[in-house]
Amino acid sequence: MELKDKISQFIKSHPAFSLVSLNLLLLIIVFFQKDPFKIFNKTYDNASPFYEIKKEDISKIQFERFNLPESQKLILKESNLWKVQFKNKLFKADVDKVSTLINSLLNAKKFTVITSSKEKEMEYGFGNSEAIVVEIFNSSGNSSGKLTIGNATSGNFTYVKWMSSDDIYLVEDNLKTAIGRAGDEFFINNKINPAGLVSADLISVNIKHLDNPNTSVDLIKKDQSWYYNSKKVDSVGLTDLLNSITGLNPSGVFTEDNLGELSNTNKYQITYSFKKGENTTSIFLDILGKEKSGDNYYIKLNNESTIYIIKESQISSLLDFSTKDLKFEN
Repeated sequence: MELKDKISQFIKSHPAFSLVSLNLLLLIIVFFQKDPFKIFNKTYDNASPFYEIKKEDISKIQFERFNLPESQKLILKESNLWKVQFKNKLFKADVDKVSTLINSLLNAKKFTVITSSKEKEMEYGFGNSEAIVVEIFNSSGNSSGKLTIGNATSGNFTYVKWMSSDDIYLVEDNLKTAIGRAGDEFFINNKINPAGLVSADLISVNIKHLDNPNTSVDLIKKDQSWYYNSKKVDSVGLTDLLNSITGLNPSGVFTEDNLGELSNTNKYQITYSFKKGENTTSIFLDILGKEKSGDNYYIKLNNESTIYIIKESQISSLLDFSTKDLKFEN
């Protein structure tokens, strides 16, 4: 008996089994054709990442310009707080920028190889001091690998090299922007107030004039009204003061060793509190002084090591505010 006759006889003898088997075969064929879970469909999103590490396991990110070890900067996690080490000093890091960098690095995938030719690396921005070498370390202090970012213009994409390989990949993200082009102060926090702070959030304001304590101002908000020494203050007259506080926006941070000669040194201290939801936060500003040859004030926030730079035009009305500026309701 030929094979086809045997198969025909088996199908006739076992119709239910044959029908199920046929349906299963058709289902398998459709599954492979449609690939609903993208198992066999190779795309950038499901390609292998360069870094096989979880975000919470990162303890340090080191980056420097190619062949320029003196340009090295470190982003460190200490007690779950991100710090930037720069010029042998530690500064508070901008958490949003650090988070953006980490997400961009972890989402970079090994997908499109542009070339493996070493002769073409200069064309894609490698082999010069504008290229940036990034290295991530885990919580045990072990390296998770080095990624070199080329400086060639590529729009919203980035050319990268992984470890010592000659392969040049195209990453579908602008890593140069995420790493601030390795700028000196890019990752140092230069914010005093949290985003979205408005004057209605403030619940206390204290402005100390250290050289003339009698003119110092201590304001408390109760039931949406402001008080000074239990006297109700005209809230309209406080509008500019409160807006000046919430609008404080440093132009940068001071990273040098010596502030130089200052005027108005140690004359003012400002403390204010605000409430967001159930959380109350206090901010203390120590006004170190004003540069003699310019219009910048230098201040410290909450006794941190970082020195913030604020334009005189932003803070002068706040420093000059005293008890004589208060208007009381009858």
